[in-house]
Amino acid sequence: LGVDLRPADIELTSDGEVLIVGSKGLIAESGEGITTIAEISSGLFEDLQHVAFGNAGEGLVIQQSPDDPLIRTTNGGRDWESIAAPDISVRDVAFHSDEFALLLGRNGEVFRSDDLGEIWVDAGASSESFMSCLDVFDSETWMTGGNGCIGRTANSGTSWSLGPVEGFVDAIDRFPGTDVVIAVGSKIHRSEDAGANWSGPVSTIASGDDVACLDETTAIAVSGSIYRTTDQGLTWENVLDSGSDDLYAIAALSALHAVAVGDDGLMFETVDGGESWSQVEIVGQPLLDIAVTGPLGSGVVMVGESGVVIGGFAPLE
Repeated sequence: LGVDLRPADIELTSDGEVLIVGSKGLIAESGEGITTIAEISSGLFEDLQHVAFGNAGEGLVIQQSPDDPLIRTTNGGRDWESIAAPDISVRDVAFHSDEFALLLGRNGEVFRSDDLGEIWVDAGASSESFMSCLDVFDSETWMTGGNGCIGRTANSGTSWSLGPVEGFVDAIDRFPGTDVVIAVGSKIHRSEDAGANWSGPVSTIASGDDVACLDETTAIAVSGSIYRTTDQGLTWENVLDSGSDDLYAIAALSALHAVAVGDDGLMFETVDGGESWSQVEIVGQPLLDIAVTGPLGSGVVMVGESGVVIGGFAPLE
């Protein structure tokens, strides 16, 4: 598709566009369809690692720069500016719709902004361990995952509890409309009470770098393979081996439509709830992260290691 750079994250905007950020500060968006890619600006930023959008226009990106770790857009990724960040080693960013954004620090620090990063307020420490992932389930319930533990608050950061798990946690997601939560990493763990307590490991075959819950019972986990559960994570099936390529991230656009990304710029897509997958090469370099914002079914956003941003559209189903 003519974008030979290294994306690091992907995010879905609520107006149906896909944004991918990555190498050499390139920002691009697609036209019709997720696989139609076009550059929209370039040469602006350091390596871009994670991206999140609160609505169609407003988004935040973590870039690999100790002096300017955060940049933001207010027009869907066409223009970006550096903003001040808390004095932490930023690891992840997430939104609760367009109400507020959260930042996660390496040592479990969590900060909240209600104004797209103008002001960041300390929302407590979820852990003193190394933490790498952050998820927002509702306005009060947030979770972090990392080295042998999962942090949880049910009161917007006023207090945090810490649940021990085996291995490292890379991603957490909740089955829509339920209290069942899946945590993936070196092992897969499961909670039936919105993350208050954890059981597992629940699978002897599946691990994951990321997980996406498509509906009340179905989830997809990705790593060197794609794993699928249809019973809320009790059992898992290996539905696709990606060969020598690692898959790092997945986003659900609807109960049937999901996109996974990974090494060599590969994008794997399902439109039947994970039973079958098609493969497309996007950029020729690793795509490292993907997340969803806005109404399901409207698009995705991918970002890379070195500054590329690409956008695209998926029709509402």
